[in-house]
Amino acid sequence: RVREAARYFDVVNFASRVKCPILVGVGLIDTVCPPPGVWAACNQMRGLKEIVVLPQGEHGERNGSHRPYYARFDAWKKALVKGDPAPVR
Repeated sequence: RVREAARYFDVVNFASRVKCPILVGVGLIDTVCPPPGVWAACNQMRGLKEIVVLPQGEHGERNGSHRPYYARFDAWKKALVKGDPAPVR
């Protein structure tokens, strides 16, 4: 039953409930989480957001394709650990 129901689950239906700052990586050649769906979800989110576009980004890291995202993640983590606000660009 869970597997059957999961076929109809789409995160975009819940995205409008997200109000906290969010960092999202969008892999432009990701076939698991296609970019149009990720953009649709991000557009529904109400909080501050930073979207890192990864032109060669697949669903998993390959040949450094996610490096720009990891750099921003590190900046976010450092700020949040210190108690500073998310460094949304």
